[in-house]
Amino acid sequence: MGGGTLGSILVIGQGVFEVKVPLVTLTLKVKTDNKMVDYCAEQFKRKHNLDVRGISRAITRLKNACDKAEETVIHISVDIKIDCLDQGIDFRATITRAKFEQLNMDFFRKCMEPVKKCLSNACMDASSVDDCCSLVLAGGSSRIPKVQELL
Repeated sequence: MGGGTLGSILVIGQGVFEVKVPLVTLTLKVKTDNKMVDYCAEQFKRKHNLDVRGISRAITRLKNACDKAEETVIHISVDIKIDCLDQGIDFRATITRAKFEQLNMDFFRKCMEPVKKCLSNACMDASSVDDCCSLVLAGGSSRIPKVQELL
């Protein structure tokens, strides 16, 4: 989950890894970053009546700040601070884990569809994931607690 892929079923036996169902392409990181950037841009617009969405420098700075913030917000809240975001006005916002999850919940739920499809294509269901058949999470987005909970 991350790096542009989600969902692959591997069968591991006698030291051999066999791909039972191939990877599903999905870019979770880009989607969650965009949600945070949109939220922050909207907060800035609401507070200062300035829309930075059309200003590439401001959006790039917001994207960079949100990317860094996302690494922390999955565990606790995080403060996003950008000096002089637009017209000399600083941007400050606090994003809590709950807010991050709320912003991205529709996308997290969509991520579960490829997982169900992978299981179906492998002629498996959720009850197949047990002591003998484990769920292994890999990739940066797999650290998101809400994703783990939904899985």
